[in-house]
Amino acid sequence: MTADDQSRGYGSANPAFTSAVAGFVNGDTLDSATTGEPVLATTADDASAIGPYPISIDPGTLAADNYTFAFVPGTLTVTPAVLTVTADDQSRVYGDANPLLTCTVTGFLGHDTAAVLTGTPLLATSATVTSPADTYTITVDVSGLSTPNYLFTATGGTLTVTPRPLTVAADSNQTKV
Repeated sequence: MTADDQSRGYGSANPAFTSAVAGFVNGDTLDSATTGEPVLATTADDASAIGPYPISIDPGTLAADNYTFAFVPGTLTVTPAVLTVTADDQSRVYGDANPLLTCTVTGFLGHDTAAVLTGTPLLATSATVTSPADTYTITVDVSGLSTPNYLFTATGGTLTVTPRPLTVAADSNQTKV
């Protein structure tokens, strides 16, 4: 009897563990030749870090009159969850310097917060002080970020350069003959 290998994402609950049986003869099946159930378990819980964890298999209440059992453990693989790094939309007036580009990180699981992150994302735009009124893409480079239980996906934002308001006033105190 072999515990089936399983996988799940970091922060998720363990899946239902299953097993496979081989070696029955004379038309016997698991249902016809055995009673009871084996016990499958792992030490991993929803807070366990990414990596492999053994799935143990024990006889539990499993019994058979005509067979003995050999139990083979399986593996639960905890895979990274995904964090999304999104550039915050910004705006400025034509001729002004670009504002500080910022981003928001979402997708933390359990008790995790931004404190689990190491490094910073690189945010950039092609807009300069002299760029005309228009919209410009803010790009996100996540290669400078790391954390052990997550992968990253990046979503760009938009910098909107608005026209600079001009004040047009008539000259005052004019005279006419």
